Amino acid sequence: MGILGYGRIGKGDRQARRSLRHAHRLTTAAMSSQALRTSSIPSLIEMARDCDVLVAICPGGPATRHIVNAEVLKALGPDGTLINVARGSVVG
Repeated sequence: MGILGYGRIGKGDRQARRSLRHAHRLTTAAMSSQALRTSSIPSLIEMARDCDVLVAICPGGPATRHIVNAEVLKALGPDGTLINVARGSVVG
């Protein structure tokens, strides 16, 4: 499971995340939207490629507008799942 937006919003309830990982034996990878602003989209593409589930929990706005794009969805693959808890503008 990849978490896009592992800042104040994405960290949320630590115990809930721990329980989810334990119950489903998930390996998680996280990337903050701030890291995305300072690094590059290929890192998100790599994370999507390595995940079965990508959860977008980042804030909306110009910095994250359409950050989950066709290229990211292609990397996630036809069997991957995107869960968007972020603003709608994050996916485009």
